[in-house]
Amino acid sequence: MNTNTLNGRTNTQLGKRVLDDWYIHTDYLYRVLEDPSYQQLVKAALAAMTKEDLKLFNVAKINLHRNRLSFLQYLNFEQDPFPTLNVSWIFDPSKQEFSIRSYSTSLNLPILHRKELLVGHDHPLREQWQRITNSAEALGLFSSGKPIGFRLNWLRLIADKGFRIVEDQLLPLGNE
Repeated sequence: MNTNTLNGRTNTQLGKRVLDDWYIHTDYLYRVLEDPSYQQLVKAALAAMTKEDLKLFNVAKINLHRNRLSFLQYLNFEQDPFPTLNVSWIFDPSKQEFSIRSYSTSLNLPILHRKELLVGHDHPLREQWQRITNSAEALGLFSSGKPIGFRLNWLRLIADKGFRIVEDQLLPLGNE
């Protein structure tokens, strides 16, 4: 879904909505700060982050109903067409601190689809990312009814369709 409503007031064509969660690339956090209902939460979370951690995350996830904020680090966000989640920082506004969860030792990492939705139209890689999403849609990968939120499930589904990921393309398995 391309359109998000923040507390029913602010409409934007930026970010990815999954149920009650809104995902946005951190380069575009200033857009979240334009909405008064999220200014305090985002500013408090940014102030609570260590300088080292501020450099690591690349996605913000805001739960629109619970007013909850997480920062996420996806590995190789720019290069990987479907990057994997490495670390999440979940902000607790009442304590003004984060709980941190590492996924680095997980055998089946969570992945990100449709990452072009997280950035603005001005992002230099948006069109490239949109192309692989279009290819995935054409193969029916998002409408298969199978779970696709984890790397192994996603790769298995792609292989079941007779394809594989090569750089930023979905190529038929026979073309090696």
